[in-house]
Parts: sequence; C-alpha cells; structure tokens
Amino acid sequence: MDVGKSRGKGIESFVLEILKRKGGFVSGQDISERLGVTRAAVWKHVCSLRKAGYEIKSTTNKGYKLVGTPDLLSADEISEGLKTVLIGRDVVYFDSTSSTNDRAKEIAASGAREGTVVAAGRQTEGRGRFGKKWLSDSDGGIYASVILRPEAPAADIARITLIAGLAVCAAIRSITLADAGIKWPNDIVINGRKVCGILAEMSAEAEHIDYLVVGIGINVNDESFADEISDRATSLHIETGERISRKTILHGVLANLEKYYLRYLNDPDGAKSVLEEYRKYCVTIDSNISAEWHGGRIEGKACDISDTGGLVIQTSGGEMITVYSGEVSVRGVLGYV
Repeated sequence: MDVGKSRGKGIESFVLEILKRKGGFVSGQDISERLGVTRAAVWKHVCSLRKAGYEIKSTTNKGYKLVGTPDLLSADEISEGLKTVLIGRDVVYFDSTSSTNDRAKEIAASGAREGTVVAAGRQTEGRGRFGKKWLSDSDGGIYASVILRPEAPAADIARITLIAGLAVCAAIRSITLADAGIKWPNDIVINGRKVCGILAEMSAEAEHIDYLVVGIGINVNDESFADEISDRATSLHIETGERISRKTILHGVLANLEKYYLRYLNDPDGAKSVLEEYRKYCVTIDSNISAEWHGGRIEGKACDISDTGGLVIQTSGGEMITVYSGEVSVRGVLGYV
C-alpha cells in the first residue's frame, strides 16, 4: 500500500527546517524547546534524517549542524525555494508508487486543488503514451504529475498539453545549456534521443474539463539504460557529463509550466505566443515523418503546428493533413530510419 507524505509538516520536517535556517550549529536543547519535544526525540529525528541522506554533524556542547543535503525530491525539498503561486502550492510525495498519474487522478477526483504536484522516488508501473512502459525505478530520474483544472473547452486540450513539453524543454535548455528539442507532441529529445516523456490524461464531461493530469518523467542522472532502449534513451547527465540537481530541474519545469499555462489562459494573445515559442523548439517541423492516420500510416513532411495544436503534414502526393494524436516517427529521431 502506498503511504503518501503531504506538504503538511511533521516534527522531522521542522527539525530539518531549523538546521537549514541556522546554517551553523544549533543545540539539541534549543531544538527541543522550540518544538516542544524531548532531546531524545530530537536525536531520533536527526538519525532519521541521516538515514534519508542528510549529512548532519553532531558535536558535544555545540549540537547539530547540517553539512550536506541529498538530491531528494521529498515534499519538503520540492516546496523549499519553489517560486510559484499556483503550480506546487500543494505537494504530495510517495517513496514508491505505481504511477504518479494514477495517484494524481485519485487525488484530483477527491477534490485536490489545481496546481497540486504528485511526485515519487520510484514508479513500479510507470507508463508513457499509448500504454508504453516508462522505466522509472532509478533514483536518478524525476517522476511527477501536476493537476490542472483549466476553464477551457475540452477541444483546447491539445494546445494545453503542448505547454508541458515547452516548459520542460525551456527548463532543460536554460539550466543545462543542452540543445534540447521537442518531438511533437511533447517528447523531449537531445541529439536524437529521448530524455523526457509526458503523459496527459483528462477527465471531462461534455465540453467541461473536470481535471487534467500532466505526468512528466525526466531522465536526469541516469548513467545507462536497458539494452532494448539504449539506442533511443539518454539523460541530462549523459549529455552534459555533469551531475544535475533534480530539484533545480523540477523547479525550472514547474516555474515554466506556471508561466506558460497562465499566459495561455489569461493573455488574449497567450495561445498564439505559446505556440510560436513551441514551434522554435519543435524538431518535428521540416522533418520527414511517418504518422498513423485512419488506421494506417502516411509518410510526408511535417510543415507546421496548427493553431489548435495539431501536426500539419504534407504527404508525398501533396495533400495537407493535420493529425492530433497517434504515433509519429521522425527520420533520424528515436530510431526511425
């Protein structure tokens, strides 16, 4: 059974907060008085924090000092320093779960606020588009889902999901300087290999969107992949040669998602400007592609992204077709030859 840890703080979180704010040594007695617990309880929570990977030095007559923070994506770590108003105002974290999208849909159906982020250390049943398995048992990746409740018709869903791809791509480019691009609709690729997959799932009635869950999986510090995907998958670490802070990447993604999402909803020209920026990073445009179409496949050249978020294709016969879903392969990207 999954045991979630919400943004609501427990004693352990407050101990960590005190150590972070102090910067130097703080006595066990001082911590115990501030929190109204015994010094033995403080010691117990310090041990628990150490087990989680925090480096805490203890010295007689001085107390405790935080000297190292692990690359964790706990609820506390995600919330700390996140400069957003809507996205991430609530955070739910699981050490391990089936999939963050599954948990997010359950939470959304129970009335969770828009902007709630559901993250996990590992997923046992992670999945991508079309039911494909997303390997997510590594502690080097980011596995998170965001609950959105846009006041928009269901027909807008295609454009809204493109925003997630743009948010991830822009964050990776600005933080790592890697030449990331978007394979329509929202796979993120670097040097022709996939570094991020995004799965959007919606609950709607007639023309009303109840909620949209956007699941984001990013390969950050993974050093290798299974043989069956090693020619198609990569990570930020592999591409940059550096260890990348998962927290920094996630913060960048959530900040960009909020920026583009609110612009799309509130700015009269928001949809147009977001699509224009998306087009700049879309590696599918001007590429020879193969795409599913009416139960078969067509080949042609991807010409543009339509104003409604579809991929505009010119077939070899000169026909212009716009597709909104289905598998699209780009020559030279993710194994399409």
